[in-house]
Amino acid sequence: PPNAIQVVEAESQAELLKQSFFMVVPLIVLFIALIIIGKKKSWFIPSKKGFIIGALSSFLLQGLHELLHGIAFPKGSTVYIGIIKGNFSGYATSTDPLNITQCIVYYLLPAFVLGIVPLLIFAFDKEKKSTFCWFCYGFALIGLIQTAPDWFGLFPILKQVPREAIIQMSGWHTYWYLQ
Repeated sequence: PPNAIQVVEAESQAELLKQSFFMVVPLIVLFIALIIIGKKKSWFIPSKKGFIIGALSSFLLQGLHELLHGIAFPKGSTVYIGIIKGNFSGYATSTDPLNITQCIVYYLLPAFVLGIVPLLIFAFDKEKKSTFCWFCYGFALIGLIQTAPDWFGLFPILKQVPREAIIQMSGWHTYWYLQ
């Protein structure tokens, strides 16, 4: 609509990835520190096989990440999902607008399903010895790393967009308007 206001956000996928790098490094350090401390304290015995298979599986399921974004759009929406040439980053977008709740779901659902849920499975496994447990840990690490740009896409919207606004994506940019 002509009265739409553009959200001040990263100008490109490359800029967004650069911004999210500052979230990724501490996340990796935290995951590695947990393994080192846990091993030294004999809290658990890591399964390298499970961890590596989980991490690779999560990486290869980039399409699922984008499908989860697509779930947030209203029923009947046409959602476009693809890979951005040159940097193996995915996208999911639609010409249909979102309300603020749908927008939050759009940005956070992949982090929840591909990062938080497997991390909780790992956390609640008391012995942390099974290959599946460590599969979940590796899966969660990559699942959370891949969602770092989503968090940085959501922050400007939460800061700039009124709760009652309608949010519209157009190409790389996001706009909002009041009805």
